[in-house]
Amino acid sequence: MISKKTLTVLATIPSWALAQTAPGSTVQIYGRLDAAANYQKFSGGPSVKTLSSDTSLIGFRGNEDLGGGLSSYFKLEHGLQLDTGTQSNATRFWNREALVGLRSTSLGSVQLGIQWSPILWVTSATDPFARSQTGAQFTLFQGTAVRGYLVQYINAVQYVSPNFSGFTARLMTSAPEGAPAKNHGASLVYEQDRLYAAAVYDDAQSTGATVGLPSEPTIRSRTWALGATYRFDFAKLFAYVQSNRVAGLKNSTGALVGATVPVGASEIRISAMHTNRPNANASLFAVGYSYYLSKRTQVYTSAARLNNDGAARFGVWPGSQDIGASGLPAAGQDVGGFEIGMRHTF
Repeated sequence: MISKKTLTVLATIPSWALAQTAPGSTVQIYGRLDAAANYQKFSGGPSVKTLSSDTSLIGFRGNEDLGGGLSSYFKLEHGLQLDTGTQSNATRFWNREALVGLRSTSLGSVQLGIQWSPILWVTSATDPFARSQTGAQFTLFQGTAVRGYLVQYINAVQYVSPNFSGFTARLMTSAPEGAPAKNHGASLVYEQDRLYAAAVYDDAQSTGATVGLPSEPTIRSRTWALGATYRFDFAKLFAYVQSNRVAGLKNSTGALVGATVPVGASEIRISAMHTNRPNANASLFAVGYSYYLSKRTQVYTSAARLNNDGAARFGVWPGSQDIGASGLPAAGQDVGGFEIGMRHTF
């Protein structure tokens, strides 16, 4: 439930933005509304139809020029479920990024608050589906429970370097504040002309029970990853590999290859990925098509086949978020997914 106080604050932001007259100062309202009709078929089991929201959000961001190459900035983002009108996080209203920062053109930026980890930016850039639709990369690779990375840090401080001849770096840490959540992350990215290449490290602290070690009160889940893309005139190629290590367990690995092909005002997307965990392997193959009605509006469709082996029970996004209570899929149960949706950004 959104409080009256929160609604009052939100209502005043647009008028404040219009009244902002200081040179070099801006406040923007932006967002993304995405909804899709989904069909999922479970091997040896039922089929399920859902209407799903794919990371819809509304955000506020702004900056102020302080002079001498220095500026301050902020970002507030609220995730919502477009299909139900509820918050995407029941206990946190600003559940995506909520931060304030200081930027120097020569020294880089320091920002504090709830923030995406460095690996989020790398996985977004090296996923043909950009972490969305049935081919979303995070389906098999994200979360300590699946022997992967953390996508968001709370109570976090992050440094983002300036661009040095195509190279940028991120360094990030979070304060545990009495909980098993002391996390660190770092990335180094090279982006020039047609090439994007990145190396990233994520070091997350969690309870041992999340990875099958109930006798361990806390564990460290360390993930290394490399990603790259190269844009030809006719297509863009994607590649990503990651390895996760937890003391006392066998390493978990994963890899992705894919491509996007522009066709006039549309784009074809292809992705194939595999994760290799002890007694829980899984593979996902997806094909998608998007047609851009404008720079802000697209309609799309995509289909995927997910094969679960052993104890693996991964689902197909975004329909998987709406059937969690059903217990589907069961361990080792394969999933076929199909969706038709629309996205509008503002």
